[in-house]
Amino acid sequence: MKKYVRITVLSFAFFSLLMSCTKEKTEPTKSLTVEEMLTAKWQATAKKGIVPLLDSIDLFSSTIACKKDDFKDFKKDGQLLFDEGTTKCISGSVQFKTGSWVLSTDKKKMTIKEPGEDDTIVDILQLTTTTLKVRYTGITGFPTVETYTKIL
Repeated sequence: MKKYVRITVLSFAFFSLLMSCTKEKTEPTKSLTVEEMLTAKWQATAKKGIVPLLDSIDLFSSTIACKKDDFKDFKKDGQLLFDEGTTKCISGSVQFKTGSWVLSTDKKKMTIKEPGEDDTIVDILQLTTTTLKVRYTGITGFPTVETYTKIL
């Protein structure tokens, strides 16, 4: 009789253990497209000029304070708002300018159109749900790398 009780208890323990190890069905996570990740408000947090023989120069630290709170708001329809943030450099200036953005077909480059400026073509170096890092040729003719953080 003890033998049957022992087999029953061991069988119950084995099947309980087996049932606890079954995988739960989970919904597959949807990967965000480049457009979906870009569509957000982005604020610059770093800017470096790449100069031959000097490696790189920190340009963000010398940016005037009233420019550091500016942000770019990428809209789904390709519209791009250049927002002055809470601190304006010139009081009474407009809060934002409206431009546009267009991705290249391979989604590795983006053309940014800002009113009154030449089009800027940027290489997208890194894009996550929280970070955007781009490289473009600055006014000096040398490459500039800017890092943006998503504003929640």
